[in-house]
Amino acid sequence: MTKTQYSFDLRERVIEYIKLGNDQKTTSKVFKVSKSSVSRGDKIQKRREN
Repeated sequence: MTKTQYSFDLRERVIEYIKLGNDQKTTSKVFKVSKSSVSRGDKIQKRREN
């Protein structure tokens, strides 16, 4: 299985959507990306903030 590389803009919108209090499952449905992609992006963002 290959990983799809999403645009920087999409990744930023996903992160902002999560910051607004939305869960990963809802976020993945809204942006039509996998839940694991949302989870990865969320983890990366949390590491950047620390």
